[in-house]
Amino acid sequence: MTTQEATGVRGRMCAVFSEAKGEDPCGSAPTWDHCLVIEVPTPWEHEVMDTPAFPAGVADLLEQRPDVRLQVIQPDDTYSVEGHSRVMLFSRHDGPIRDMARKEYLVPSERLLSTVSAVLGNGGGEELAEWEQHNNGVRDLMVCTHGSRDICCASIGQPTYMELHARYSNSHTRVWRLSHTGGHRLAPNVIDMPSGRYWSRLTPSRANQVADHSGNIADLYDSYRGWSAIASPAAQMAEREAFMREGWDWIDRRVESEVTETSDDGMEERVAIRSLGPDGVVSSYVATVRQSGMVQSIECLSDTLAKDYPQYELVSFEAVAS
Repeated sequence: MTTQEATGVRGRMCAVFSEAKGEDPCGSAPTWDHCLVIEVPTPWEHEVMDTPAFPAGVADLLEQRPDVRLQVIQPDDTYSVEGHSRVMLFSRHDGPIRDMARKEYLVPSERLLSTVSAVLGNGGGEELAEWEQHNNGVRDLMVCTHGSRDICCASIGQPTYMELHARYSNSHTRVWRLSHTGGHRLAPNVIDMPSGRYWSRLTPSRANQVADHSGNIADLYDSYRGWSAIASPAAQMAEREAFMREGWDWIDRRVESEVTETSDDGMEERVAIRSLGPDGVVSSYVATVRQSGMVQSIECLSDTLAKDYPQYELVSFEAVAS
């Protein structure tokens, strides 16, 4: 392939197109009550549940639980155990939140289905205590590398995964290859667990900032998709602004948000953000966020226009007395 041909291919990658269009990723983070994460060997199919190694019966369990989001991780020589499968369930709780609650199990692979069933509250699971992993102090950085879903996830996500895995795999941080997160046009996509924050366009250097919680957070303004603990795209926009103002200390605060007012046309929302720090200090903000328009996307490696995505703008943002 010539340099000109390679440049042409890159220009038709959906992630390159999105960034060139100036798409703001904030407000696009998936929102869930529970996120089920299980180990499934690659290669993965376009739809991960169609993968031959995907455990039979799990899809049927998930069909009954629309409040549960599925993510799949590739077994890793550093953390995985032969003949066993890891099951993690991250759950959002009511009220101010800092991190998602975590339940984690390392089970014999033949018991994966019964474990998932028990974890999802279907009864059984008398042996769960034996397999439970007490990893509440562990951080999981999950990088989408799902190339059969979209080439950007593999070609752009893989270097970020390799950088993070080489630098941060230790007893306190695990780095995983992850299935499709939604938003492949925003690759590389990273989910930071148990916080539940979604990051996009994380080049290796930007990924290091996220992993270290270092540098000027404003440098990551256009890499932050939002927080899965917050349902409204407008509220995700408001939370990003608070994050940018407060800096890395923001992630140690317990946060709650509320949409207090919506315009008649549904295009503008008033949002209240309240947070409580480890020192007991409360900070509060109010914001007005408007849907400002739509941005085009393309089918990857194609000139065909695909879905349009909403964009949001911060009309006002101010601190208020708590």
